[in-house]
Amino acid sequence: MNVLMPIYSCNPEGESESLVGYNWLEQISRRHNVYLITDLRYKKALETRLTKNVVFNYVSVPHFWDLEIFSGFPPAYFIFMIKAYIVARRIAKHEYIDLIHRITPTAFRFPDIITNIKLPYVIGPVGGGLKPPESFRSVFRKENPVYVLRALDSIRFIIDPFLIGTYNKTTKILVVGKYLYSIFPKRYHKKMEVFCENTIDSKKYKMILNRDTKKIKLLYVGRFIPFKAVNLLIRALKLLKDENSEIEYCLTLIGGGEEYFEYCKVLANELGVSSSLEFLGRMRREEIVEYYQTCDIFCFPSLKETSGNVLLEAMSCGIPVIVADRGGPAELVDMDCGIKIPVADEDDFVARLKNAIVLLAQDKELRYFYAVNARKKIEQLYDNNSIGERITKIYEDALAHG
Repeated sequence: MNVLMPIYSCNPEGESESLVGYNWLEQISRRHNVYLITDLRYKKALETRLTKNVVFNYVSVPHFWDLEIFSGFPPAYFIFMIKAYIVARRIAKHEYIDLIHRITPTAFRFPDIITNIKLPYVIGPVGGGLKPPESFRSVFRKENPVYVLRALDSIRFIIDPFLIGTYNKTTKILVVGKYLYSIFPKRYHKKMEVFCENTIDSKKYKMILNRDTKKIKLLYVGRFIPFKAVNLLIRALKLLKDENSEIEYCLTLIGGGEEYFEYCKVLANELGVSSSLEFLGRMRREEIVEYYQTCDIFCFPSLKETSGNVLLEAMSCGIPVIVADRGGPAELVDMDCGIKIPVADEDDFVARLKNAIVLLAQDKELRYFYAVNARKKIEQLYDNNSIGERITKIYEDALAHG
């Protein structure tokens, strides 16, 4: 097939959404001819890696307009979309295009004028829309006010003609999790299909099962922003120190951040656990892999997560994971590969998080069981090399109904 792909963020050297954009582009270009439209800033990184089945088209967007404003909309997106629409119309006029697939932005809140081109249109996987748990005040009172406005997103399916028009004209909507069926109006449910936004090449990650463990090594990888709930993980370790002092542990925390990063460091010091914590800041992915392959338990307490690429990386390395039973992580992790912590209130969450760490720290066989099944699940459902056929079937379905 010939697939036209407008991808707002698409960077093989990036993280989060821009890496999602690249991974999907790379996977789809293995089986189909792709006409890519993306930001000029990614040209060097893309063209040194992709040489087959991709026709590159770039538009220039002022980087200083990346700042998110009302409800998290960067003005740069709208500039990109207008320019991409002009390019997409030209391509569709002069080339035979089977369908259009927009990968990023991965949030469902972004309207799209390229849907006006009369071709089958696929959007996603898209996510977002998770509301903050009201009882977790220490986490969400520090949230950027911009994100608070996103609680209004579901109302836009009623009042926003641009968003309504986008999804009315879309042939297929890929969503990151089942929870989005409660956010999207029922009129769109027949178009929707669950498909995790993140995929991974598991062959790049070595599974090490027989770790030489004297002191339990815990690991957190992710951005330092309030809804990641790192402060609750630190509180759980304080509880561990008070109630299970016989367990020796160390926690390594990797990820970029500013105010919240410093807040967590201060909190660890105030609670008297800083000597067992190592804050390493932002690191390159190649460096992080070494930490995955030496740790015993991966802790990811994020309370408002659509999926989590770091979970796929940890599970590929055969690490038992602990996650909040909410959003994307709750769908990625099942009873055979990790522990899900119910989200009721802060004190209960902290106590259960501590208990999960204790259980895994004391039960080597359970860690082994979770590790083997985590790796198996990644290979079967989330590996780059196994999803190509499913994507092609989605495209065929879109063509049949477009």
